Amino acid sequence: MKPRKLKLVAMVSGFATNIAEVHIQNFASEPELKDWTELVCPVCMKPTKYHGAIYECENCEGHPAYSWWGKLCRVVKGTTCKVEMPRLLKDKEVAVGQLYKMKRSEFAKYVDATKAERGVTVEDKGSAHNLFKLLVATQKLEYVIIATYKDTTEEVVALLTLSESGRIILKEIIPVNLARMKATLVLDSSEITEQDVQEAGQFLQAFIPEATEKTLTVSDYRTQFIESHLEPEEPEDKNRVVAIKEIIAKAKA
Repeated sequence: MKPRKLKLVAMVSGFATNIAEVHIQNFASEPELKDWTELVCPVCMKPTKYHGAIYECENCEGHPAYSWWGKLCRVVKGTTCKVEMPRLLKDKEVAVGQLYKMKRSEFAKYVDATKAERGVTVEDKGSAHNLFKLLVATQKLEYVIIATYKDTTEEVVALLTLSESGRIILKEIIPVNLARMKATLVLDSSEITEQDVQEAGQFLQAFIPEATEKTLTVSDYRTQFIESHLEPEEPEDKNRVVAIKEIIAKAKA
C-alpha cells in the first residue's frame, strides 16, 4: 500500500456511488539508519564508493576494497561519531517479555503505528489459559496489553491483541520516543451515540454490499507467476488455525 489519494466507492444497482475521498499516508514513521547514519572506511573514516559487490575507499592509499558492508564503520552522518549497535540478546538466549496493562482511554494519547505483526502459538495449558485472560481484558475490559522485550540489537514494544479475523497477534509498534507524527484522523469510540449506530447500520444497508471470499483475493502479476512457483500446501497446513479454548479444553480432558 503506497501513499496516494483514494476514492472510496460502492456499487449500488450497477452504478458506482462515491462514499469518500481519502489520502493514504503513514500516520507515523521511525527514522531509518540510512536517514541519519552512513558507512565509512574504518581507516580514514571517509565515505566509500560502492562498485558492484565491493566498497572501495578512494581516500586511502592503495584504494582498499571491502567485500561486505559489515567491515565498514557506521557513523552519524557528517561526523566521525561511531554508532555502536551492541547485541541485547545472546545467541540461543530466550527473549523475556515484560507485560504491562494500560486503559484504552489512556493509551489513546499515544501513537500505535504498526511496524510488524506476528502470529503467536502456545502448546501448554498454562500459557493458553493466561493468554486467554489477557485477551479477554483487551476485548471486554477496555485494556491494552503491552509487551516489551529485547531483540537482537533493538528493544521491542508490542501489543498483544486480536486481528479482525480473530487471530492472536503481537503487533510491534514504533516506540513513542522514536515516532515522527504525521496528520491523520482519529475517532473516540466512547463518543459514538446510539443514533450514530442506527444511522451507520442504515448506511451500510443502503450502500455497502456484502463481501465474499473473492473480495479478499487479487488478480495481478503475483497470481500469474508467483503461485506457480509456490510449493503446494501440505494437508496438515490447512488445519494450522487452532482455537485457544481448544488447547485449554484438551488439557482439562
